[in-house]
Amino acid sequence: MSYRFTIDHHEAGCVVTDTLHLRTPPDLPRFAASQAGAVQQARARVLTARLARPA
Repeated sequence: MSYRFTIDHHEAGCVVTDTLHLRTPPDLPRFAASQAGAVQQARARVLTARLARPA
């Protein structure tokens, strides 16, 4: 699995784009996708909390 994110300027603030690449054996895609989705949601919460802090 590899994970990357970008933060780009937007009119209303910024946009965070997550990119996740998975490689799994043929019998595990559903499990891997559900785990990856959970990780993305957790990472989004962490990034939102960090970006919401005053500088």
